[in-house]
Amino acid sequence: MSWDAPISGIRGVGPVRARALAERGITTVQDLLFLAPLRYGRPAPLGDMAGMQPGRRLSLVGHVASRRRGRMRRGRGNYLEVSMAGDGDGRVRVRFYNQAWLFERMTQGLRLMVSGAPSRSHAGLLVADHWAALEEDEDPQPHLDALLPVLPAVPGVPPGTVARLIREALGLFDELGDPLSSELRAAAGVTDLPKALDGLHRPADLQAAEAGGARVLFDRMVALMLPLLRHRDVEGAAVIDVPGAVRGRIRDRFPFSFTVGQEAAFSEILTDLGSGRPMRRLVQGDVGSGKTAVALAAALAVIADKRQVLFLAPTEPLAHQHARVLDHFLQGARVRTALYTARTDSAERRRVEAEAELGTLHLVVATHAAFSSRLRFSRLGLVVIDEQQRFGVRQRLSARQKGSIPHVLSMSATPIPRSLCLALMGDLDHTVIPDRPAGREPVRTLVADSAAACAAVRQAIDRGERAFIVLPAIDADGLPSLSRDGASLVADGGPLEGLRHRFLHGRMEAAERDEALTAFGDGSAPLLLSTVMVEVGIDVPAATVMMVLGADRFGLATLHQLRGRVGRGRLRGHCWLVPSGTATEEARERLQVLEQESDGFAIAEADLDARGPGDILGVRQAGLGGRLLIRAGAEGALLEAARDTAQRLLERGADVSFWEQLGSSLSLPSSCPADAV
Repeated sequence: MSWDAPISGIRGVGPVRARALAERGITTVQDLLFLAPLRYGRPAPLGDMAGMQPGRRLSLVGHVASRRRGRMRRGRGNYLEVSMAGDGDGRVRVRFYNQAWLFERMTQGLRLMVSGAPSRSHAGLLVADHWAALEEDEDPQPHLDALLPVLPAVPGVPPGTVARLIREALGLFDELGDPLSSELRAAAGVTDLPKALDGLHRPADLQAAEAGGARVLFDRMVALMLPLLRHRDVEGAAVIDVPGAVRGRIRDRFPFSFTVGQEAAFSEILTDLGSGRPMRRLVQGDVGSGKTAVALAAALAVIADKRQVLFLAPTEPLAHQHARVLDHFLQGARVRTALYTARTDSAERRRVEAEAELGTLHLVVATHAAFSSRLRFSRLGLVVIDEQQRFGVRQRLSARQKGSIPHVLSMSATPIPRSLCLALMGDLDHTVIPDRPAGREPVRTLVADSAAACAAVRQAIDRGERAFIVLPAIDADGLPSLSRDGASLVADGGPLEGLRHRFLHGRMEAAERDEALTAFGDGSAPLLLSTVMVEVGIDVPAATVMMVLGADRFGLATLHQLRGRVGRGRLRGHCWLVPSGTATEEARERLQVLEQESDGFAIAEADLDARGPGDILGVRQAGLGGRLLIRAGAEGALLEAARDTAQRLLERGADVSFWEQLGSSLSLPSSCPADAV
């Protein structure tokens, strides 16, 4: 028996049951044992047979008096019914649905503890959801204190059967063993796998369940990082040497001096380019910290070495903005640039594709359209990825394949904690530009009601300024939306009646979006009502006020990004966060973090602590189960340990088939959710 052995090798799994488990993504022994419980519960309090009340769960202790099998109507399954006698004169019927296999276990005279809910339709019948066999003089209290895993539903396979199959698989550990050596387990601080999985599915206490959850999360993260790190370790990237004279000409191209943070980032990039190994670097910094200038400097260094650059942006407005900025900085230079998006007309696309393949184009600014196989480069030396968390891992790998082994420079204005960087981007080195834009005050943020926020919007527009209103949805039940709540604000009788405005959202045609942004920028429509798509790529210095309706529906880091759209000129920005009517007190307190904190990394850490990297990563597996029970504060260190372990496994040439099998059923999102990091 091995970890990748088919589930049919476990006693009790025939062809029909195997097909049902496969529909849930459970095809191997490993899949079954890594099926995490949805949650843990405890048996109901001990009661007595005479006090059974419908709808009120309880536990009973007694002896098996008799037993019988039965079938439900219309072929809906089977059951085992036990007549159980109490220690006094009481007697109750206990029914176990779809667990007829228990017939052989429920021998006459067996002492039992059973937990369940009394039937509403059959008097004197307890529908059991848990049981334990007791010795004659055994105290039932330890069983009443036990943690009980609640497993996810598997259509066609009763929960009790899934639990029994897991118990069968837990008995195979002598054959399975732990794929991780004791040395690497000690270095990572994780328990051995048999003990961990036993603690996950049969925890003696909370600590055992937490240790089991930690090991399972650790192995999942090792599985996700292995392909990233394996790709990163490929040797043979172009050595790009940048002489001092060329560096000087590059710096002269900018009408300002680099900050200390920009200089440090540029220096690290030049070291990477000259190393002979493919650069995989993430540069982070707040809006306005100068990431684009650093990326352009890196691009010019690569172009000076007679190589090409692909500059990727996640949205069309941001791609157009980058193209304008790069053209401005490159005025008078002999660098040939082009813009390539899904909306570029076919003749222009063909021209860009032909010249990129010939090598006569030096720099192409593109959106996701660049992943088309038609766009190829003759000497691609660098891929720059802006707002990289919006590109999935597979897309980043695809971008690398546009050239033999290009260097990759990623940028993000979204603050991501180091531990989450290691998880989301295990293939990237990490640089932070800490400098705040010169002369710019932090945006003042207030949690308030809609009336106060609307008053601030109207006052700003009366002063000749611009204002945003951001909502979480275009049209959706249960969420503040543009079509309903946004429209009512500016309708006749609404608090913002009479203000010239435009709507902006992802379903609009490109021409409509361009018209809305132009009208907002030139002031002919000083109010822009939008979805979260304004989070990046909108730079209007006259915008001073933002109102976010349903702010509790967004992550803290997304709200921090959104408020970065205002106060970008000489006037200070103000951001009004309006919680939805259903916001909990906890959600309102979470928003107040933004009133006090302006450091994006501190905010991201708060988001990480509140939500956990498992939620933020968006990792999915068909048979994954529930969220793992992990000790508070332990996830960050665990993720770092997983990355280090993956690296060591690759360096040693170890057998990683266990994690490859686990990774085949795991997937990363095609892009990170907008409110995730």
